[in-house]
Amino acid sequence: MTTPTLEELLRRAIDSRIARVHVSMPGQVTEYDHTQQRATVQPITRGRYLDGDEEPVVYRFEPIPNVPVAYPSATGYAITYPLTVGDQGLLVFAERSIDEWLNNGEGDTTPQDTRRHDLSDAVFYPGTRSFAKAIAASGIDVGALVVEGGNIKIGSSAAVHPATFGDVNHTNWTALAAVFNAWVPAPGDGGQALKTLLTALAGIGWPNDAKAAKVKVE
Repeated sequence: MTTPTLEELLRRAIDSRIARVHVSMPGQVTEYDHTQQRATVQPITRGRYLDGDEEPVVYRFEPIPNVPVAYPSATGYAITYPLTVGDQGLLVFAERSIDEWLNNGEGDTTPQDTRRHDLSDAVFYPGTRSFAKAIAASGIDVGALVVEGGNIKIGSSAAVHPATFGDVNHTNWTALAAVFNAWVPAPGDGGQALKTLLTALAGIGWPNDAKAAKVKVE
């Protein structure tokens, strides 16, 4: 075995240091607590380095616990969706320790640990996909915003009322207005003429109460 040169030693030292600087990589959920949006995430990409003999060594990272999950949100507003074991996304590693910020949420925190770009300071962004697991055609429209899901709630998680369609409501009111426009009051019939018209309207399925099967509103 030849003695490494100073240049080789410096290169190895730099490579070793860089190997511990983590920026981002895909990850997969192994556990999830929806009440705190906290996940355990398994890095998907394996680590790799050269040993003392310049031979490649490949290893798998351990699952990362207590990872905050990033959903689009602001004060009083949030867009969330179910996250399940096996879902994939992007792990991003903070420049500094985020322990204090995670615990108190304050706008100005001083990290007590000096670590940088560490695996333990990960944030998970769900939804980043490989080409092999691209979103299905049913969830894509190049000319529209598509919200696909088995159960969609608007307003809050307490929403229970099925959404109605605006064109259906318009049709219902138009049909009812047509009945009253066609009604010719007949003296002494006790409203029978109007009743006949309304009965005929009901006989063709009025009112149309078509509602969204998946969307609930509050």
